[in-house]
Amino acid sequence: MLTLRWPPRPTRSCRAAASRRHHYCWRLDWWCSRRRTWRDSSTMGIPGGRRRIAVVLLAVAVAFVVIVVIVTLPGLSWWPGWAAVGRWWAQWWPAAAAALAGSAGVVLWRSVTSTPALEPGAPAAPSPPATAVTGRHTWDWSKVTSVITAFTALAALVFTGESLNATRSQDTLAEQGQITDRYTAAVDQIGIQGADHLETRLGGVYALGRLMTDSPRDQPTIVEVLSAFVRGNTPVAPSDFAGMTRPQCPNNPPELDVEAALDVLGRRNVRHDAGVSVDLHGACLEQANLQDANFIGADFTGADLTYADFAGTNLTSAYCADTDFRDAYLVGVPMRNAQMGKASFVDADLTNADLTGAFVAYVDFSGAHLSGVHGLRGH
Repeated sequence: MLTLRWPPRPTRSCRAAASRRHHYCWRLDWWCSRRRTWRDSSTMGIPGGRRRIAVVLLAVAVAFVVIVVIVTLPGLSWWPGWAAVGRWWAQWWPAAAAALAGSAGVVLWRSVTSTPALEPGAPAAPSPPATAVTGRHTWDWSKVTSVITAFTALAALVFTGESLNATRSQDTLAEQGQITDRYTAAVDQIGIQGADHLETRLGGVYALGRLMTDSPRDQPTIVEVLSAFVRGNTPVAPSDFAGMTRPQCPNNPPELDVEAALDVLGRRNVRHDAGVSVDLHGACLEQANLQDANFIGADFTGADLTYADFAGTNLTSAYCADTDFRDAYLVGVPMRNAQMGKASFVDADLTNADLTGAFVAYVDFSGAHLSGVHGLRGH
């Protein structure tokens, strides 16, 4: 009784099968044709060893491109994690290159030393002719050349990575030098006094604002500089908070350069403050335009903010002890957890303001509009 196997063995020819059962010859013919088609399409006419070499060289090329992109473009803004990846790669790329070199060496050495397997039924390869010298080894110089080429590419990869790393360090130093020069020039500009130098001071203020965006790590210093500029270019507000007697603030809005500094401080990204807050204590800021500003945690202690416009401003956790908010516009302003002891809100508009958690001991709300105020008890 004839035992049939499915799928048929690929080494069995159609002629041998026909001698037993002509009925199954078409199945074997289909198997053999499919196997030949797959073998021709998969090998692409390249021997196995050379094919592995080609794959390794392609992997080296791809790794080289990845290293170039990561090392040379660490500041891309379309992905926030790009800088972290660049720092990680700058530290660990030698290990990655060593792993790639080891893997390539193993694959290439196997390609050189392995003997191709023969298919069942194929004639054995003829024995090499005997040589006069026993134990003589014959090298396949084409494969040896491929190995040398692959390791040369890896060496070039390592050298290029080191060169790009050094170039990036030099670029970083040059960039920091440019930032320092820009900072020094801007500070010099805002320090020039006189009405005829107003444009110079305005340019310096906005240059510092641009510098905060370009160099976030310098933002805390710039916040302190601009805060001091506002305090130094406005009169000192009267206050009895510490038993001091000072002259009244002039009934005038701040100068244009001071308004510009307030605008830059209000538009900054508070995530880069590094614990530094805006300090405007004791400043005369009557009729100041402080709309849409971010003054979270700002210090307005003893400041005069009469008729100031705070529309859209955030005063959460601000320090406003003994601050004068008379006739100020504070509609819908969040003032959660603010410290407002002895502050004056006489005739101020606090409609829909949020005072949740605010300290309001000895605060004067005489004549203030308090409809819809959140978190205010006893008023």
